[in-house]
Amino acid sequence: MADKAMEDLFGHVPQKGELFAEPVVYTPPIEHTPETIRARMHELLAEARAAKVIPWTPRDLRSHTALYPYMAEWLKGGEGDRLMAEFKAEMDRLNAPPDQVAPNWREIWGIAA
Repeated sequence: MADKAMEDLFGHVPQKGELFAEPVVYTPPIEHTPETIRARMHELLAEARAAKVIPWTPRDLRSHTALYPYMAEWLKGGEGDRLMAEFKAEMDRLNAPPDQVAPNWREIWGIAA
């Protein structure tokens, strides 16, 4: 009967909590398109509209407010600007704390730091 402590042919026994005990699987990055960006913007806007208070952690709020203006640049014909204005209106409605939104958001919308 084989020794249970012997995990492989060469006698390697993984230590408790050994880094990368499971094989790392490579996941290719998402290639964004205007359609994927639009879907993400609508998703965030829907989450904000459905909420009575800020629905995200301070870290997520900062991330969303930092990235939303950049996502808006992907959409042409005023669509990005319209979604940006709608998102800003939701942030105002939810009283997004000025110290938790991204610095670029404060600059874009003239929010005092």
